[in-house]
Amino acid sequence: MVDSIGYPWLTVQLWPAEDLAAKLKIKGISVDPIPDGKIATSSEIIDDNGSPRRVWTLEDAPPPAPEPVPEVISDRQFAHGLAKYNIIPMEEARAFVRTGDIPPALKTIIDDPTFQSLLPPEMDIEDVYIIIEGATTYERNNPISLLVAQMLGWTSDETDAFWRFCYQL
Repeated sequence: MVDSIGYPWLTVQLWPAEDLAAKLKIKGISVDPIPDGKIATSSEIIDDNGSPRRVWTLEDAPPPAPEPVPEVISDRQFAHGLAKYNIIPMEEARAFVRTGDIPPALKTIIDDPTFQSLLPPEMDIEDVYIIIEGATTYERNNPISLLVAQMLGWTSDETDAFWRFCYQL
């Protein structure tokens, strides 16, 4: 708005205010505000008791996009997240980060025959142990991460939420 006149943003930026009315020959157009949570899809100028007024065709604004899922989180973030989700105690999370010892609750999942039966053919349980014990980062889409999430009964969305949560720690 310049001098109570609604103009396109670019026009306001390019021309001095005193030239706008003369160049566009538009005086006194009032503009309805666009409420929060709405977007304008079009507009029209109507006669409002002898005064021009721009009214918008509104739709609900789309919901904000979810935070991206980090591809990788650190061992500290992973252990911290397990503790904050009450999957392992904080003491075990701290020991896990210090030594690489697999917490008992996570070892129970890994030692479950169902978990082991779902491992890719090129991977055995010893591979899983060394990968988890020596990892300093955890990849969201690593087969072991996916199997642990499956054994916890998590959906893909719940796994994404865990990864986002850990990333913020």
